[in-house]
Amino acid sequence: MQSTLTHADSDAEQAVIGAVLLDIRALAQVPTVEVADFTDGHRAAIWSAIRNLEADGRPIDLVTIGDEVEKGARLKSTNDQTDHGPPFRAACEFELGTCALRCPIAERVLEYAEIMRRHRLTRDCVKTLVGILAVANRGSLEGDELIAEASGEIMRLGEGRSGEDPGVTVGRIVADECARIASEDGNPNATAAGMPSGLQKLDELTGGIPFAVTTLWLARPGMGKTTLAQNVAWAASVLGNDTPLLYSYEDGLASFAQRSMAQSSGVPTERIRARNFRAGDMANLHSARRRMLSRREVIVRAAGMSVDEMIRDARSRRMKGSKDGSTVGRLVLVDYVQKMPEPNGSTRNERLGVLSRRLSEFAAKDGIAVVVCSQINRGVEGRDDHVPRLSDARDCGELEQDCKLALGLYRPWRYDPDHHQPTHLELHVLKNHNGQTDCHASVFWDLETHTICDSANELNARRAMEVPHAHGN
Repeated sequence: MQSTLTHADSDAEQAVIGAVLLDIRALAQVPTVEVADFTDGHRAAIWSAIRNLEADGRPIDLVTIGDEVEKGARLKSTNDQTDHGPPFRAACEFELGTCALRCPIAERVLEYAEIMRRHRLTRDCVKTLVGILAVANRGSLEGDELIAEASGEIMRLGEGRSGEDPGVTVGRIVADECARIASEDGNPNATAAGMPSGLQKLDELTGGIPFAVTTLWLARPGMGKTTLAQNVAWAASVLGNDTPLLYSYEDGLASFAQRSMAQSSGVPTERIRARNFRAGDMANLHSARRRMLSRREVIVRAAGMSVDEMIRDARSRRMKGSKDGSTVGRLVLVDYVQKMPEPNGSTRNERLGVLSRRLSEFAAKDGIAVVVCSQINRGVEGRDDHVPRLSDARDCGELEQDCKLALGLYRPWRYDPDHHQPTHLELHVLKNHNGQTDCHASVFWDLETHTICDSANELNARRAMEVPHAHGN
């Protein structure tokens, strides 16, 4: 009988356990049923025992389950100083017999599990909403911030609990890939596997910024991490029809505004910052005004924002969508990871490892491209070539392991100004699960306007590509 107070269905819970007792093959059909899905303590203990027996490869029957329940009860009694001894086992054994009798048909175990899943999701939703209501009543968050928090929490409830089969046949994914190839045929900006970076030389090596995984950019200070992030965000907007999200943990909004104005108008960033305009500057700014105002990349002031808060914010923006039909947040950039508040952990590597795992899970679950900028230590300064290596990221937690594409930013001029131009930037492919490594793309960095493109000749062509469109988010 269903309880309207606890959003539970005892019949369904008993039927799932009973199905396993009647036909052990039923257990393999419900891999996502968890102990927390059961609202009765005895049934939860029984399911925990079943999972333990399954993990150890031991027989599962009335006797072995009862024995495992008693072991768990003794351990629980030791830990919390309460009595979970023979009476508890006796109650569980009685419940086991009831479950076996109450299961109508073992073959319908998936239907019973789905009923449990719905009720668990409802309970979690109610609990989350109660928490959000408490936050609202305390006045901790208001308005848009409260909506973003509520939206993010609700979206997280569905992670991994959709009830859909996560397995897909090779035939299905091949068909999907063929459809993408057909839709991209004839599009010069289409990339093989990811979001276009706006740098053809780089995309030819990497296939674009890959989706569903993290991409790591490694660099010493002054090598162009933020400038590259802003330029790639522009490319995602113009070439990828996306409203990208750039989470800045360092630079202020004014810096991004000045760089954007310089990129669109050709007026140097420094003159815009100092308000030291020359003849023709105001005319150039005015003529580029429509292009500037139509730029839809979203810069989020993220100072102090934890990784979970950042992910909730991104998911909230993605859920709201755009006003012009473009996607939102298929590209997310984090600048940069060492500035993010660190979670608890005994060492810095462990704390950064938590950040890395959360960002990787975010990319995988949402199927989006996540770029993580990372500052490396001074070790590169002591080498002859000064080019970043993947090993330079080893003091950055698990970033090096979790990413599928890693780039090292390198300016030869920084170390040999007599033989190199300051505008020369090299993007070294340090790790690439979908292509070659130990190669690099040489690109042009227009220092005056903070524009990065394949060559100096492409500066004007890039500005011409900024076709005005309706505003996104």
